[in-house]
Amino acid sequence: MASEADCKALHDKFLALPALHSVEQQRLSQAEAGVSGVRRVCICGAGHGSHVMAALMASKGISVNIYATRPQHVEKFEKDGLEVSAFYPSENRTVTGTVSVVTTDPEEAAEGVDLVMMCLPTFLHDSVLRAVVPFLRPGTPVGAVKGGWWGKPPLPGMAPLNFFVMETLPWACRVDKGHTATVLGTKVCVRLGSSPASEAPKLCSLMSKLLEINFRPVANMLGSCTFFPGFVLHPGIMYGLLSEWDGEAFEKAPLFYQGVDDRTEEVLHGMQADIDNTKAKLQELLPGVDLSSVGTVHDWLLDAYDGQIGDPTTLGSTLRTNAAYAGLVVPSRPNPSGSGRLPLFDYRYLTEDAEVHLTVIRGMAELVGVPTPTLDRVLDWVQARLARDWLRDGKLQGKDLAKTRAPQAFGIRTVEALLQSVE
Repeated sequence: MASEADCKALHDKFLALPALHSVEQQRLSQAEAGVSGVRRVCICGAGHGSHVMAALMASKGISVNIYATRPQHVEKFEKDGLEVSAFYPSENRTVTGTVSVVTTDPEEAAEGVDLVMMCLPTFLHDSVLRAVVPFLRPGTPVGAVKGGWWGKPPLPGMAPLNFFVMETLPWACRVDKGHTATVLGTKVCVRLGSSPASEAPKLCSLMSKLLEINFRPVANMLGSCTFFPGFVLHPGIMYGLLSEWDGEAFEKAPLFYQGVDDRTEEVLHGMQADIDNTKAKLQELLPGVDLSSVGTVHDWLLDAYDGQIGDPTTLGSTLRTNAAYAGLVVPSRPNPSGSGRLPLFDYRYLTEDAEVHLTVIRGMAELVGVPTPTLDRVLDWVQARLARDWLRDGKLQGKDLAKTRAPQAFGIRTVEALLQSVE
């Protein structure tokens, strides 16, 4: 798996790689397609989730441009063709469409589109936004899957955005071969926050039609994206399962969600308590900011996977008996010194959900003076695994803070400054 540095280098190096076009782009006119006024879409990223998005949108007659950040993606489409599919094994259903262009040129991908969706690693959000936004019409919606944003991205020189964020990817999915993504599980409902907040209901209606998922608007991005309970799961389970790992290779990668034991469940509850305390203090200091959408990890699981959980009694039993999580294993890599597998720490479970999201919650807690003992324990362990420096002497002041979405990374160090950034 390529490292963050490798991905960034490839992104810069191949920005001008030639685009790949399809006959579909030439024959499909705006009058022939469209959903709620959306006729052309730019999807940033060409990974698993992007394939499902592209298949669903293109199948509706929408012209889909893919802005690829790695040359291998363009080359793969050039080799395999521009048809993309999403296979739903539980329904024995396949959705197929043809994308219009795959390119590393942001102007070609984004100019004149009616919607932009970023479905790629969160550390690329900043550079991708800077690349595509200059070619958009004013008011064009720009959406992201996750990202830790609590309002419009506070990036210097960035034009005003009609910005929204899905709290999570709607599917557990995997591209197995060619350009067919297998949808292993689908969330019943995904929350969406926007800035301006008043746009959320309209955007939920649009995205529900495009992606065939129930989207629910929330009052503001602070609640939906900063305190999304799902961001607790990946870092918390990784810590619970691996913080006492003895360094010996596994015969095979252990189960992830189904491997949650009592100790790991206790860690998750501790992280939840830190979040609950931070939310309560923020609500006290900012009574005008609605955080009613912030729930617990357990409540979120029951809502998102309604009908797919065998035993919802406890958080641990809910994770172990969630059909959508069945068989998923700890991220791992081959053991270079022999047989078996070793844990893979440089993976989105930590590089995104901890570095980008947990640091935001920790930063909010620091702003309002709330101690977070379990979050600190998990973040200390994660930064050691990733060779990062976020927390130092009990504060977010390490040299790698700029890689996070913590408010402190953007110079926000008071509750009043935070309030100004939340729209």
